[in-house]
Amino acid sequence: MKIYAADCSVLKDEKLFAECFELMSEKRKQTINQYKAEKDRMRSLGAGMLLNLALTETYPEVPLPPELDFQKDGKPLLAGFDNIHFNLSHSGTYAVCALDDFAIGIDIERIKPAKAGIAARFFSAEENEFLKTLPNEDQKAFFVVWTRKEAFLKALGKGLRMDLRSFSVCKKDCGVQETFEVLQEGRSYGWFCTSMEFGENYIISTCSQNADLPSCVKKLNLAFNGR
Repeated sequence: MKIYAADCSVLKDEKLFAECFELMSEKRKQTINQYKAEKDRMRSLGAGMLLNLALTETYPEVPLPPELDFQKDGKPLLAGFDNIHFNLSHSGTYAVCALDDFAIGIDIERIKPAKAGIAARFFSAEENEFLKTLPNEDQKAFFVVWTRKEAFLKALGKGLRMDLRSFSVCKKDCGVQETFEVLQEGRSYGWFCTSMEFGENYIISTCSQNADLPSCVKKLNLAFNGR
């Protein structure tokens, strides 16, 4: 498994934005153009460009721009490459991409004050116990749990249609970068997740059926777009 990240703020450069835009599929172009805010268009384009660059480095046999199929639940897949799995996420100025031979989910979130009551309402009892073990890092701990849950649901292709309290992505005394097997009612789910701090104020979490989860991220420069 490999994880890549890119700073999308470089796409403020209009020339670079236009160059990268032309490298996107028609579907991705339509998605980008649906956004009204410049920051959202940059993140969508950045995520698409990051996927191109990551595939070039890891799976050069995949033609670009990649052709995508979609599961019934909307999860994107690489058409014609059932053995290659990817997932994308973005937050703040960053986009991240995970590639693996197993189904995978990834989520990145910028750490910020969490809304009161979210953990009590949406986290499992084990996860709330985990939050209590890190009293001086409440915001970081909250986003460790939240991004792991997002990554797990994205790996399954469930979105937020699954009861968030029905599974646990960590428990008391669980380390942030420790690989944890997702549990449902105390039983193994067959999925593994881990988290890492990234940049100055971000948390990245990944989830896969592959227990060998990476502990580092490779940063790519969107300015080096192959042209």
